[in-house]
Amino acid sequence: MDLTSGDRRCGCRGGMEPISIWVKPSKEWSIVHRCVKCGFIRTNRIAGDDNEMKLFRLAVQPVTMLPFPATKTLERLV
Repeated sequence: MDLTSGDRRCGCRGGMEPISIWVKPSKEWSIVHRCVKCGFIRTNRIAGDDNEMKLFRLAVQPVTMLPFPATKTLERLV
């Protein structure tokens, strides 16, 4: 993640917030950032000093926000 807020700025100089993880076909992870000022989206490769727990939380966030009840889905799988 950013060392200081906004160090991955876009043209409007707004701060960038991490919103998702993108896994490339090569299985390399990138963080998807969105500008809080103009909405510009940019990706950046993860770095060795990125917080692994924060990356994992960002990666599983969609699974924790299902648009349907998970119990119905689990019942169909069993």
